[in-house]
Amino acid sequence: MTFKKEFWALLSIFLLPIGLGTLFFYLNPSYFSQNTVNYGELITPVIVTEKSDLDIKGDASLQGVWTLAYVDQCLLLRMKNSS
Repeated sequence: MTFKKEFWALLSIFLLPIGLGTLFFYLNPSYFSQNTVNYGELITPVIVTEKSDLDIKGDASLQGVWTLAYVDQCLLLRMKNSS
């Protein structure tokens, strides 16, 4: 294979999927938005903790940032037993 053939082969291998994916995305926008499923559940009311588990240094804060809390059964049992 010559250099030009290898170059065009590699270029098509890497750029063709990106181009086809972009084309599919813009030609079928409803394909991606109709099949969305959210399995999460918002906690209402919001649970506020007294003690912070994170040590944030400087002027940084988590104000306005989404956070995720993962509670497993062991933690619930420990909380139940401690009270």
